[in-house]
Amino acid sequence: MRRVQISQNKFIERDKKMEIESYRRDGYLVTISFDETAESPRRWDRFGTILHLRSRYNLGDEVATREQIEEIVNDENNICLPVYAYIHGGIIIKTKPFSCPWDSGQCGIIFCTKEQCEKEGLTEDKAKSLLASEISEFSQYLMGNVYRFSIKKIIKCDSCGHERFETQESCGGYYDMDYLKEEIKAWFECVKNETH
Repeated sequence: MRRVQISQNKFIERDKKMEIESYRRDGYLVTISFDETAESPRRWDRFGTILHLRSRYNLGDEVATREQIEEIVNDENNICLPVYAYIHGGIIIKTKPFSCPWDSGQCGIIFCTKEQCEKEGLTEDKAKSLLASEISEFSQYLMGNVYRFSIKKIIKCDSCGHERFETQESCGGYYDMDYLKEEIKAWFECVKNETH
């Protein structure tokens, strides 16, 4: 079981095998696993602000009342998207409603100001796309879908055949499995180029 922190004092259990994939390549052992130590992307990568209604779960950046949320939505200087949560054995959030009326509903909004968009050179459509991608990324974090990899050199004893492993590279915090695999591929290309 993996404990995922959803608020300052609350954790939910994740029944996930930590290792996703392990394989040997060119004298190395590559392991891809879930990143148990990943920080919330809301701590280091945010353009918008997620306001959420008070609940037992941490579903955003700040807790707000319905009135505060309505005030921000009605302000013409803001660009807003609704945020919906589905909570049933885990937490998923997105900017479109879920089909299940019992375990889901709108939990808040994500917004930015038009002034922020001007500073960043973003159109309103680009800003909405960025806000939606922030919700998608945060949802991955809430579900525990953040990845890491390690690459270990395999050292085999000539006399007994025992193998030991020396870590050559290890990195985490990946929200995109395809990108993580490209990083591994690039590492092997770099090693290949260094040995030639």
